Amino acid sequence: MLGSLTKIYYNKNTEVFTMKKSTIPYSLMQLKKMYEKSHVLDFDCPIQRRYGMWDDWRKSLLPHSMLVGFVIPPFYMIKENKGSKDSRNRPVSNYSCIDGQHRLRTMFDFMNDEFALHEQTPDVDIDGDIYQIAGLKYSELPEELQAAISSYNFTIYNLEECTDEEIEEMFYRLNNGSGLSKTQIANVKLGMKLAKFVKEMVNRKFFTEVCHFTGAQYRRAADEKTFIQSMMLLDVKDGDYELTSISEGCVISYAESLHDNYSDAKCERLEKIMDYLEEGFDGKEKFMKVINIPMFIYMADEAINSGITPSEYYSWFEQFARKYSPDCKYAENCGTGSIKKDKVNGRIAVLKEDFEQYFAEELKLTNNEEE
Repeated sequence: MLGSLTKIYYNKNTEVFTMKKSTIPYSLMQLKKMYEKSHVLDFDCPIQRRYGMWDDWRKSLLPHSMLVGFVIPPFYMIKENKGSKDSRNRPVSNYSCIDGQHRLRTMFDFMNDEFALHEQTPDVDIDGDIYQIAGLKYSELPEELQAAISSYNFTIYNLEECTDEEIEEMFYRLNNGSGLSKTQIANVKLGMKLAKFVKEMVNRKFFTEVCHFTGAQYRRAADEKTFIQSMMLLDVKDGDYELTSISEGCVISYAESLHDNYSDAKCERLEKIMDYLEEGFDGKEKFMKVINIPMFIYMADEAINSGITPSEYYSWFEQFARKYSPDCKYAENCGTGSIKKDKVNGRIAVLKEDFEQYFAEELKLTNNEEE
């Protein structure tokens, strides 16, 4: 049954936020249809953690828990009326998940036979009947188990009339004890609008096809961290931020200082840099790794301002990566303490010196034209 309508009050800096809350049970099959067929359920909230962080064992425990009767935590959705109507002229609401993405999408994937249960998944005892389910896909389960899973009812908290600030605070509190990484915390601190921008940027070709991230780094949102570090360095260059470090803790502080307070001009500048890099780079570059990405985004801005073409910039990058060695000046500013201010500035200084030497003639012509 539909839960009673209540209000949540949150007081921050004397401002009172309110949101409407209701609870309603949905079956897994209902939710799956809402996501795959009617498209009124989405996982697009920009502060939501990236899907794909669970291993096969953790994914397998979820359907097992459903079958043996363990309690599954509720899901939280932002409910909005988008103005559309169904065939019966009834308003259609959209549901955006802010907590529960991994659980729901894991079950959708399982029902679509996209993975089999882990080989160590325990047997299931239902009314004295023992079912061995380890290693089975959903379609291979006995029909009674398939029915039990598809009809399983989850508790959904629907939140309405929410401000972005309330959504951010709700997400942070829901995940406060579940091990959010510092980068994920920084993503929340950015605010909804800016977090969406960061996600759009790291989903672009440069980050997905050129930059080199390990699986573990990707699961910890290292791509988002390096992009925020790049934003930080550009702000330092412009005199809009004082650099102390590019550690994850400082990334959180920097993100909190922005909180949707980042100009359109700065966003356009970063989009221009992404366009520039994508025009010059083609394919995976092992040297474009976590420690180096913010440096070369910073230098791309330098190159654009100096009239260097994308292909010329890539040629410079390639020769620099090729001559890199563990005992070179750049490497001296990597390794232990590489996030500290002096090491960050040291890497930038080495890159600038090499850049100016490589493009000495082009930069001379540019300076003459400006004069």
